[in-house]
Amino acid sequence: MKILVFSLAPVFPEKVHGGSQKILRNVLIGLGKRGHKIKVLCTQRKDLPHKFKLTQNVSVFAILKYKSTYPEPHNTPPFNIAQIIESLGKEIEKHDVFYIHDAEMNWPFVSSKTPMIFSFRDFVYPDTLAAGFNFSRDDIITNSEYTKNCILSTMGRFRKGLDRRINVIPNGIDLKFFKPRGKTEEFMSKLGINKDENIILYPHRPDKKKGINLVLDILNHIINDLKIKNTKLLIPKWMDAKITELKNKPYEKVRKKAKNLNVWENIKIHEWVDFEDLPKYYSIGDVTLTVGRFVESFGNNASLESIACGTPVILTKTGACRTTLSSEYVTKVDVGDKKRIIDEIIEIFNSSFNTDQTRSYISKQFPLEKMINRFEATITSINKKEPLKFKPMKLKKQKFFKIPPWCYVSRSGDIYNDYKYQYLSKDKFTDFLSKVGRKKFTLSEARKKGISKKKIHREFKKGNLIVPYQNIIRR
Repeated sequence: MKILVFSLAPVFPEKVHGGSQKILRNVLIGLGKRGHKIKVLCTQRKDLPHKFKLTQNVSVFAILKYKSTYPEPHNTPPFNIAQIIESLGKEIEKHDVFYIHDAEMNWPFVSSKTPMIFSFRDFVYPDTLAAGFNFSRDDIITNSEYTKNCILSTMGRFRKGLDRRINVIPNGIDLKFFKPRGKTEEFMSKLGINKDENIILYPHRPDKKKGINLVLDILNHIINDLKIKNTKLLIPKWMDAKITELKNKPYEKVRKKAKNLNVWENIKIHEWVDFEDLPKYYSIGDVTLTVGRFVESFGNNASLESIACGTPVILTKTGACRTTLSSEYVTKVDVGDKKRIIDEIIEIFNSSFNTDQTRSYISKQFPLEKMINRFEATITSINKKEPLKFKPMKLKKQKFFKIPPWCYVSRSGDIYNDYKYQYLSKDKFTDFLSKVGRKKFTLSEARKKGISKKKIHREFKKGNLIVPYQNIIRR
């Protein structure tokens, strides 16, 4: 099959730009080996060849004239946009399928005959949402039930039949590659760390939503209050740091805060880790932290890779992190629960991790080959479908409501909203919602608890309630 792939993010010959691009790379290589002819169109960059062969049957053309780095990749002159649309239109009709990675292609009108697949790798970035909400045909791929439910709870409000167009394909991992490599002196020396140090890995951008400020506060407590001085925090420099307009500003903020907390000597900011060195990197850690408020759509690739390499993970219950990985193999804490995170870190420092049992779980739930099989099956079986009609619901007619997939009830009974990045203020409504949990309820049931129809409608508009997709009454 001839497959055209669109990627707003760059595809490199050797390097990997991030978690979403890692999945794309695995899919491209897997499908290429199976004989499918694939052409990839992605954004051009100074550090990227305009044309290269990624692997057998997979050619990459970095020719699209978007802005080369995030944020605001669409910040480019209108004549560049016109050229991008013309390039896509020219290529699409030569292929059997048009696969849109990250769902970030804004112009579905470029394909009138060729089936299209919108692949949502997140459901939070503006470029994904702006383009993804344009979907009307043909199929969607998501990487988690969480993202599927978010799509149905928003786009599904005006797209009847959307549930029959969504395919959930969890991310897969290559356990032959991601495996424990031990704390090799050569690699540790390369990073400037010692074997006798407690190593905390923070394999993310130094972004507030990714939890960098919380992590620095945690490090401060461990070093200055608990006096565990032989602790070091590793932070990788994003590979785009040298070419983005932000450059070193985020890392300067880290340095400034770390110095104020008197923990700068316990932090190592290092260069981006090459893909082939990732297993070594995860293997030298004692614990990996994913404790921010970012709305994760899968449950975090870094966390899966870390436990595959034998390093335990602490996750905050944001987005798909609540459900994708079993609590038996990762530690999950409520958002912002600094005390529990610190307690769990100390416990991990003084305990062992059951790597064999964890890898057995991963091999059953997230095998790479299964992911590629399902991508191939979805892509090769797709047919051009009739566009879904725009049929919006009318709020006044709705009978059932429930807590959204992007909200959850904490251990203490508080309601957290992923997209607001905060807990809701406690009142009669949140008390009712915490008791109802994930069950749907009627207006009359809410009224019996002193919550008016007006209040329910107001909370719906605030994003604190949804109408269950199967119960939507349309105009």
